[in-house]
Amino acid sequence: QESAWLMKVNQYGVRQWRRKFTGSTYAQAMAIDGDNNIYVGHTRLNHGSVVKLNSVGNYVWEVDITTGPNPEIMDMEFVGGNLIVTGRDNNIDGVNDKNSMWGVHIDPAGNIGWQSSLTALDVGPNNITGVGMATDPSTGYTLMVGSTDLTPGSQSTSRQIILDLIDGDGENIKTVVLQNEFNLNYELRSADVACDPNGNGWYVYMIYGGNNDGLTLGVTKL
Repeated sequence: QESAWLMKVNQYGVRQWRRKFTGSTYAQAMAIDGDNNIYVGHTRLNHGSVVKLNSVGNYVWEVDITTGPNPEIMDMEFVGGNLIVTGRDNNIDGVNDKNSMWGVHIDPAGNIGWQSSLTALDVGPNNITGVGMATDPSTGYTLMVGSTDLTPGSQSTSRQIILDLIDGDGENIKTVVLQNEFNLNYELRSADVACDPNGNGWYVYMIYGGNNDGLTLGVTKL
């Protein structure tokens, strides 16, 4: 049986404690609040959940993500004392090539506030992957980033970037498709976004390349 785990070490690399999440296929998102509580997003038994641990690794609460079938948590961060979690749902229409990306608001007690979702059907192509996020602390707006196939139903390795801007209540403000910023006629390996520290826009990065062409890093500013 697969499992994910979290380990704390001190400044000398000596292990302080270790927690195992049995049944998890993977855990790939983590955040820490101002009281050193730890939040881990993991996938277990075809559903995603967020676990809160205190500073010594004791369990506080766990909340399931119910955005759709097979949710996969990709990123999370704190905004105004609350947790914003982003990820994707797989097989939303029963086939492999229809996914969606979403954002979920969770308060410190583990209560889900709003949920915001952008499906592959909304933007035309399919197979949304590589979801990341960043939040502008001056406005509370969150920008989610993903990528989709250029041609619906093709399962192509050529990709385009999808950006979804949501406000502090989870309402969609704007959706942007970046298809021609770079030569994306190669497999997209990774994509993410960061907010300018002075509140002057966003930086989107992507890593892409063919099997024999090496990898290329591209960055664009919005």
